[in-house]
Amino acid sequence: GFEFFLEGMKLTTDGNAPVITPAGAAPLDVEPREAQSIDRVFIEAVKTGDGSRIKSNYLDALKTLDVTLAANLSAKERRPVETYFSW
Repeated sequence: GFEFFLEGMKLTTDGNAPVITPAGAAPLDVEPREAQSIDRVFIEAVKTGDGSRIKSNYLDALKTLDVTLAANLSAKERRPVETYFSW
């Protein structure tokens, strides 16, 4: 299961009905949604050679990773940093 700690409450879920603690906390929209996992979509794309269901191409994913890593380093070191790649 998973536990999510929010301001003044905790949401616990094990794949079944979620539990919000403390009792009486404001309700959250936690209805499960039908969606195929991104991992499953990727595996199917590799198996079939059809990447049309993948929502981001490799280059865009790499750019996102680049910015994310730089942002994390910047936060850790408390200073501006350059991205690793120049686009």
